[in-house]
Amino acid sequence: MGGTPECAVHWIRKGMRLHDNPALLSAINYKNEKGQNILLKPLYILDPHFRKFMRVGPNRWRFLQQSLADLDQKFRALGSRLYVVQGKPEEVFPDIFKTWNIKLLTWEYDIEPYAKKRDGLVEDMAKEYKVKVEQHVSHTLYNTNL
Repeated sequence: MGGTPECAVHWIRKGMRLHDNPALLSAINYKNEKGQNILLKPLYILDPHFRKFMRVGPNRWRFLQQSLADLDQKFRALGSRLYVVQGKPEEVFPDIFKTWNIKLLTWEYDIEPYAKKRDGLVEDMAKEYKVKVEQHVSHTLYNTNL
């Protein structure tokens, strides 16, 4: 990976909040093998699945754009930024894994069938690139996997 700094990626999906977000907190606090904090890269993927199958009208699209802009401003105030990319996650992540020198990928667990399938594909890819994956339950009152 050369001189590319090690980083942790927090994949933002539904939970667009900085507070009370265990997956984001885990990425922020992650330390490399030397015990050092590493660079945080918050990521949002504009997945074409949602535009195709979820009725996304102009008002909902505008709200998403405004929410992403607001989230980016919050990250910039903290010395970071929000990375927004477009494409299917299973097609986007291989390139990101190759170029960003990711050591940790976090996200909030999602119980929807499409999300579970997608997340499984991404987790398998992450293993191929030796990226640690952490999913945190924070959208439900209890862990639905128990």
